[in-house]
Amino acid sequence: MIKVMEKSEKEIKENDELVKKLRAYMEKHGLKAYELAQHLETTEGNVSRWLRKKHIIGSAWQKLMKIKLNLKD
Repeated sequence: MIKVMEKSEKEIKENDELVKKLRAYMEKHGLKAYELAQHLETTEGNVSRWLRKKHIIGSAWQKLMKIKLNLKD
């Protein structure tokens, strides 16, 4: 049996905030999704799923984004 983890409201809210910051960063720097993916050293598919909110951004990625993109809390 496979257990599906449900997303908590806190997780969803934090993810939404981070997605807003990612979009603002992309707009400020004139980046496309594939360029952001290259900068973060991930796939364009990951970035696309994050931006469309199909996947919650994992805690390790969140920390990396805050460092590489200099995002504030």
